[in-house]
Amino acid sequence: MQRARLTSAEAELNVEVIDGAPVITHWGAPTGLPSGEFSKPLTPSVTNSGFDAVQNPGILREGARGFLGRSALSGHRNGAAWSSHFAVTSFEKVNESLVISLSDVHAELKLDLTYTLDAFGVLTIVADLTNVGSTAYTVNEFIYWLPLPQEATQVMDFAGRWSNERQMQRSEISIGTWVRDSREGRTGHNFTIAQLALTAQTNFASGSAWALSSAWSGNNQNLIEKLSLIHI
Repeated sequence: MQRARLTSAEAELNVEVIDGAPVITHWGAPTGLPSGEFSKPLTPSVTNSGFDAVQNPGILREGARGFLGRSALSGHRNGAAWSSHFAVTSFEKVNESLVISLSDVHAELKLDLTYTLDAFGVLTIVADLTNVGSTAYTVNEFIYWLPLPQEATQVMDFAGRWSNERQMQRSEISIGTWVRDSREGRTGHNFTIAQLALTAQTNFASGSAWALSSAWSGNNQNLIEKLSLIHI
């Protein structure tokens, strides 16, 4: 089994390869387990009118692996290869970085993912997608997704205008997709800074929070998606 754990005093990331797909089994506070031991995530049951077996679409949330939400990669090769099916070809942990290489032989794509956890618990994700085919591949979007635990039931971000920016808005995470777009080409007054998920008890003094932000000053999009059984 291929699996790795990145740890700091503030956060922990557990990743393992299941059926060729990289799956994040934990992203959050340190589990406190000894080195070499991993937390065991709960395995969902097979539901009525669902798939015959539990699906593990992994980090890329691919439709070809049975995922019915929004995939990480959206693109096509002249109308074909519109649903990717990447498989891990290399999985290596170097200090507190994890480098994963994947390949889709049918779509003729190569993907390199790097996860780095610093001493403060900040996780940096870098993706490098390469077209190894002989024809052009159109990338519509690539989304960096991270999973959320069931106790993360609320979403918080910021909105505003000149002289009234960074106004907090907080609500329940409902089934569907919550999207915050910034099309100002820079970090303007309505830029949310980060997309946060919280427990209902979390406040500015205590509680658990999970946040994701783009290291990019141009147009950007922040999302939280909840399916009927999970949210991410």
